[in-house]
Amino acid sequence: ERRAAKKMDKMKIVLLLVTLVSTNGFQWTTTHFVGKALSIVVRRAGLSDTWLENRPVAARLLECSSDGSIMSDPKLSPLAEQTDDEKQQLSLLVDYLHTELLKLSPDADELDDENAETIDDAAYADFIAEGKKLLSISSSHVAHGEDADAVAHSVWTCLGSLLYDHNQEDDNGILVAMPTYLGDVKSYVNDELLKPLSLMGLGKDRIQVESYRVAQGAPFPAFRIVYSGK
Repeated sequence: ERRAAKKMDKMKIVLLLVTLVSTNGFQWTTTHFVGKALSIVVRRAGLSDTWLENRPVAARLLECSSDGSIMSDPKLSPLAEQTDDEKQQLSLLVDYLHTELLKLSPDADELDDENAETIDDAAYADFIAEGKKLLSISSSHVAHGEDADAVAHSVWTCLGSLLYDHNQEDDNGILVAMPTYLGDVKSYVNDELLKPLSLMGLGKDRIQVESYRVAQGAPFPAFRIVYSGK
């Protein structure tokens, strides 16, 4: 049974290569919303008017949120379809993620009936845990721009679609590549996503983030956000 379970886990994780590259997923945008009601919500959240004016999607999500969830439909519309170049960039990123995944349990890639009992259980557990997070990714996107303002529209549209389905039972995630971003991706995620989400009261303890830096071997800056199901 143990061997069969490990083989099944391996099969599921291998599918991630196909799943992430072929999935265009939930890619959304929205129109700018400014009004008196929004200003009241902004003051309540502790976010500046200027910050939200430059990030209209975030403003719309805030206006539609209540009790830690996006309760009303933010009426987001689809982004442009991914280009061939963007699909190639995502493919490079997935290759990197697969390589990093196998580092957690190198023998897992050669798992069969003969060596199943030789796999280190602790390392294999980390391999499975990370693999499941990657498999939860349902949307992958390329955000173009050199700074936080430039990538904000694409990033927040992807994030908005992830957060809106607040009744989801299973973990769900997004993968965002930022090939032309010049700043530190970890700082971007902390300052431009996690802190504002905390101020909005969204996500709470249900958001798990992983940042991928060029200095650590990634082909370009990127990040993953997984939203834990109920």
